[in-house]
Amino acid sequence: MLGMGADGHVASLFPGHAALAERSRLAVAVAGAGIEPARVSLTYRALDGAEAALVMVSGAGKAEAVRAVLGAARSDLPAARLSPRETLVWLVDRAATGF
Repeated sequence: MLGMGADGHVASLFPGHAALAERSRLAVAVAGAGIEPARVSLTYRALDGAEAALVMVSGAGKAEAVRAVLGAARSDLPAARLSPRETLVWLVDRAATGF
């Protein structure tokens, strides 16, 4: 079960962060400007190794990211790169859809 931030981050994989490129480790330290407090995140290797993932998103502040991630155009936001082995389910409240 994951959430998505208004910037399209998932777990603690933030847009533009070096952790996005990690391919060998299952978890990485995530720190840097605008990331407070420093944290540990699962990598795509770990997240995509899961059989299923459920992403819950709520709030109007996330509507733009939801449109980018789930829209027809291919997004490069971290949440758009999730690819579990079998099932990916998005639970998005009305406010986060922008409707």
